[in-house]
Amino acid sequence: MITAGELGEISGVTGVCAQQWIQNVGGTWRTVPEISGGGNLYDSGAHMFNAMLYLTGLGATEVFAHINNKGHAVDIVGTVSMRLTGGTLGSAYVSGDSTFFEQGVYIQGTRGSIKTSIYGGSLEHWQGNERVLYPIVPETTTPQQNFVDCILGKAATPSPATLGLRQARLMDAIYESARLGQPVQVVADEE
Repeated sequence: MITAGELGEISGVTGVCAQQWIQNVGGTWRTVPEISGGGNLYDSGAHMFNAMLYLTGLGATEVFAHINNKGHAVDIVGTVSMRLTGGTLGSAYVSGDSTFFEQGVYIQGTRGSIKTSIYGGSLEHWQGNERVLYPIVPETTTPQQNFVDCILGKAATPSPATLGLRQARLMDAIYESARLGQPVQVVADEE
């Protein structure tokens, strides 16, 4: 839908990932910064940031992040305000001490919007102000089958390495912004 232009120009992207992260992983390698590389933003939040960038096809250009370790060695709660390519604005909230599990990505376009899971499996679609009752989702292969098909030369990966690089640069900028307490430019793609 996004690639086909059904939503129009993307004007906003919001992501949420709230869960009982610290209750589930406290005391494990995930809470040791030297091993994990970061806390909940880096661990669970990465899925949300990946979904935001992958689905929109946009890259982050500037971020302003705040994190709260809540007495732990790694971040537990964080918020990020983002500028994305083309002037699109974004925001994200990640909580690792929520009382319940809630997650999703909301993408607002000039002609429609969608809300979907950061893990796939759910989709809400509005075209204009009308909710599409049965959105058409194209059939795809499983990630495992796509991997095999790529090795056999029968398919191309839907996730090129540049997406991983874009994600890594975003995460570096988020942590730098939180450390400095000011906006940070994200290293641009070198395409």
